[in-house]
Amino acid sequence: MTGGAGEIGRAIVAGAMERGARVGVFDSVDLHAQGSGPVHIQTKGSVTDSAAIQSASSKIARELGGLDGLILAAGRMTSKPMTELSFDEWRNDLRVNLDGAFLTLQHCIPFLADGS
Repeated sequence: MTGGAGEIGRAIVAGAMERGARVGVFDSVDLHAQGSGPVHIQTKGSVTDSAAIQSASSKIARELGGLDGLILAAGRMTSKPMTELSFDEWRNDLRVNLDGAFLTLQHCIPFLADGS
C-alpha cells in the first residue's frame, strides 16, 4: 500500500489488519514515529522514485510471501487558488498522484500476476 501514513491510508491499514490481512506499506513518512498502528512491514521512500519503489515492492513481496492486492493511497494536493499555484507545485502534485501510481503499478504488477 502506498500512502499508509495519511488519514485515509491509516484507516485502510487498520481495517485490513482487523480482518487479518498482512499489510506492507510504502510511504515517505515513518508510521511508527507518527504513532500509527503496527504494520507487518514498512519501507520508507517516495512514490516518485522508481528505484525505491522497485526495491520496496521486492522486499515487501518477499517478506509477505507475495502480494494479493495493492492499494494506491499516496496523494498530494497543494491547497492554493489556481492563480497563486506555481507550475512547479502543480507538477509536484502530478508527480506524486499520477507518476507515483504508474511507477507503483509497474513494479508491483509482476508480484500480483505470478503470486510470488
